[in-house]
Amino acid sequence: MAGIETITSEILQEARNKADSVISEAKKRVQDEEDKARAEGEKYLADTLKKAESQAALYAERIQSQIDMQRKQAVLGEKQNIITDVIKKAQSVMENLGGADYAAMILKLLQNCVHGEKGEILFSAKDKKNLTADLIKKIGEIAAKKGGSLTLSDETADIDSGFILRYGGIEENCSLKALFADRQEELQDLVHKLLF
Repeated sequence: MAGIETITSEILQEARNKADSVISEAKKRVQDEEDKARAEGEKYLADTLKKAESQAALYAERIQSQIDMQRKQAVLGEKQNIITDVIKKAQSVMENLGGADYAAMILKLLQNCVHGEKGEILFSAKDKKNLTADLIKKIGEIAAKKGGSLTLSDETADIDSGFILRYGGIEENCSLKALFADRQEELQDLVHKLLF
């Protein structure tokens, strides 16, 4: 029986060795799979972080671009407001000139607007009351230099300042409001160059 016990002991030992070998191999496979999963997880995490950083950088660039655009628009808007204010103030100053200064402005405007033909000049009711004989004479002289003539109309024009020229039933609005409106873009460019 001792032989059977020896054989049984050897079989058991061989089974244990085989089991240990299988267990060892299984542990090695588990460890390899864990290492592989850990490496893949770390790579995935690194890739994900890199992608997130890239997306964050792109988002930051877009936000900065939007901020820059809004800043530029705000500056441009403020410049436009300043330009508009300067033009309005210039128009107001010209409209509120008095006496000789206003007459000189009217004559200067007339030199640029008068035609070489027979016509009429109309003023606002307020300006018509303040016309002097000297101003009326100078208006006639300016028209004559251009080869035409102007007579003072009995009618008044519905304008604040400046005048209306009428040639053969066609009216040319030479009021300051109309002249400023007609030259708005040119004035804006000029003021922009002067200020900025």
